[in-house]
Amino acid sequence: MQKLVITELPPVARTLLIPLAYRAIESQRSDALLRDQRALELVFDALNPLSIWMHKLNPALRKTGARLHWGLRNGKVLEEWDADISLLEEWYYFDHGEPRLGVYNLLRYFPLLARANYIVRYQLGENTENPL
Repeated sequence: MQKLVITELPPVARTLLIPLAYRAIESQRSDALLRDQRALELVFDALNPLSIWMHKLNPALRKTGARLHWGLRNGKVLEEWDADISLLEEWYYFDHGEPRLGVYNLLRYFPLLARANYIVRYQLGENTENPL
């Protein structure tokens, strides 16, 4: 059985993460009572290093005291952290025109800005093949 270690998270985040982590651990057991392949996935918004730098210039963000410390060059970077992390897909906010974004859709024509923010989806654990 894997040891669950959750550190350096605020108490509420830690409390919310524990059931998800145990569900993922249970899904990997050979005698699992519950198998949930989605519990072995991680999906999140990512920023590249340029976007992190640009956010430091944002006066509204500076007023909050929030700091963004690091960004991902691309989704493949996390695969280097551990053999049990596999990138399933990544997509960028401006890949397709979205009517709700209005004039911001023009950012898709500027590669540096179009690739600044994106969504990544990973498979975690020993079973790193895409379940879909």
